[in-house]
Amino acid sequence: MTWPNARAFAIASVMVWPNAFALASLNVAAPEKPNVLYLMADDMRPQLGAYGHTSMRTPNLDKLASGGLVFDTAYTQFAYCAPSRNSFMTGRRPERTRCLNFKSDFRQNHGDSWVSMPQHFKNHGWFTSAAGKLYHDGMDDPASWSYPSNQTAWIQCHQGDYNDTYGNFCGITNESTKQYTDEDLALTEGLKRLEAAHASGKPWWVGIGVHRPHWAARLPDGWWGSQVYPGTVAPPEHPLAPIGAPYMSGNWLEGDYKDPAHGCPNCSVPASRSVEYRRWCKHRSLELVATSHNHHVTQPSPSA
Repeated sequence: MTWPNARAFAIASVMVWPNAFALASLNVAAPEKPNVLYLMADDMRPQLGAYGHTSMRTPNLDKLASGGLVFDTAYTQFAYCAPSRNSFMTGRRPERTRCLNFKSDFRQNHGDSWVSMPQHFKNHGWFTSAAGKLYHDGMDDPASWSYPSNQTAWIQCHQGDYNDTYGNFCGITNESTKQYTDEDLALTEGLKRLEAAHASGKPWWVGIGVHRPHWAARLPDGWWGSQVYPGTVAPPEHPLAPIGAPYMSGNWLEGDYKDPAHGCPNCSVPASRSVEYRRWCKHRSLELVATSHNHHVTQPSPSA
């Protein structure tokens, strides 16, 4: 289990396979070709119960972490999404992939001479597929899959949603034109691939990726910030950028979150609004997927 640590914008991934230590304690041999479920979230910080952050409510991820290996000093490779994903999926650093923006991928720079992680499994007899956002949107890698992947849509705030004044979060209401979320799509398509993997009779590697907690948050009823965190939420301990920080190091002007106080790295968002942003954006997409699993397997498949 790996969580890029100590950076404000990170990609988080979890690889799940049968626990060899647990199997050994039961005197059961670990499978030679285990099944692998690979989970990935976007812009997710390691502020989880598993890392000692008691203000976060992440029981499912904490339970997963308690039976796995948690890395405390695994750092994100790059401050952008696409370079980080190219790094995750190839096991190479961005200076080697030469993917430093949202336009290039490792195939453009290295062609078929490189083998991605799922492609390695495929080449050794595994069923491989994925749903949601593993590679960056629009940068899927067909060579990785034995069964077609589905890069499910990133659903923005829609008509009928409860909206933050500045567009930083929204909640689904009875009037929302889309009654489902990114997580619904990724989970639905991911479950289809798990069923296909089981039917194949082969060991399998299946990836499920979610677009959030990337800004802005869009959440179903029951997961609104005011519902999950109705009590006191502390404002940032350090609301300003470090002294001497480079101008471009700040999330400014057209940054991910929007506020009238924004405009430079050292501009301070008022505590009342920063608390509300925190309340809504503490939510973890993987936690939502895990909690919602039993509900969604019985629902009709939504379409983007």
